[in-house]
Amino acid sequence: MPPHTPHTIEHLFHRHTTRSQIIYIMVLVAVLAAGISAFFIKVPITVQAQGLVRPLTERTEIKSAVSEKVTAVHICEGQAVQKGDTLLSLNAEKIRIVMAETETEIAKQRRTAIDLLPRSGVRLSPPFV
Repeated sequence: MPPHTPHTIEHLFHRHTTRSQIIYIMVLVAVLAAGISAFFIKVPITVQAQGLVRPLTERTEIKSAVSEKVTAVHICEGQAVQKGDTLLSLNAEKIRIVMAETETEIAKQRRTAIDLLPRSGVRLSPPFV
């Protein structure tokens, strides 16, 4: 048999011994085993601790349905509030005037409707009379 030349496949197979092939196969099996075992390993990703969770920007905008001057503030900064708590008192004089005008307009409209009813033949129940 002729000696192996450096650039042939026979020379390549001869250079890699059985021992290096066994090491290659063992490394390959270890990598495959690690990849497959990743599906069976459970790692907890939750943490339990006491504390207070707050957003980075803690701003709650409070708007009133009416625009009036504030006469009294009934809460302090950082105080917990519940639904229905009184936060501020407003000067309600303008609101009272508008409500009185609205009630007057409602009464006027109700009288007009009552005047028109006899012509239409409709009878009213007690809350509307």
